Amino acid sequence: MNQKLIKQQFYCLVLTFAALLCKPKLFKAVFAICLLLLFSSQLVLAQADPCSATINCSNSPGGIKTYCLTFDTAADAADYYANAAPTSITVGNNPANLDPYDGSTEVCFTTEDSGSCNTGGFSEAIGCCTLTDCDDMCDNTTDSVDEDNCICVNTPICDPTCETFDEGTCICTPIAACTLPPTMSPCDDGDQCTENDMEGIDPCDGSVCIPCAGTAVVACTL
Repeated sequence: MNQKLIKQQFYCLVLTFAALLCKPKLFKAVFAICLLLLFSSQLVLAQADPCSATINCSNSPGGIKTYCLTFDTAADAADYYANAAPTSITVGNNPANLDPYDGSTEVCFTTEDSGSCNTGGFSEAIGCCTLTDCDDMCDNTTDSVDEDNCICVNTPICDPTCETFDEGTCICTPIAACTLPPTMSPCDDGDQCTENDMEGIDPCDGSVCIPCAGTAVVACTL
């Protein structure tokens, strides 16, 4: 949690407690104002999303690199710098420190790194997901990126009721006929001395699992 928000929460807690002890009639008003301030801070923080900013990297003599996040507006950059930007991060194996904010649309970090620019490592360091390709080369799954957790999600497209999925072979295999409880349906067993004829049908492939049969009528003269 950023330091500014922590201070706001602390001051609101102190003011609310003081109002409760000294001015009980003002307690509700102070509490409501604090909630509004904290909620507004969260909204500001949510607007300045570093993962939607453009990343640029520049090299300086001596192996010094500067990674900059370019936001759409200076207000977004200022919000991110004040409310969410970490004072230091690690890009690859190299520490990078937050530069002073100059009022522009950029928020920058500087590191000493003799290698090439590592924009992917920088993006990960500020909490952005860099996954772009989650194709598991299986035709029986749908592939997507869970950006909140930054993981690949490969969901089988097999029929969850009638098929099983083998991750190793990427094959959807139908379950054996009559494994599931059958669906009872009316039928005709061809016997005129029975009534209420029923048969059990496999819900997946339509196989007859329970042969058609009825109950004997009370009296049959045939």
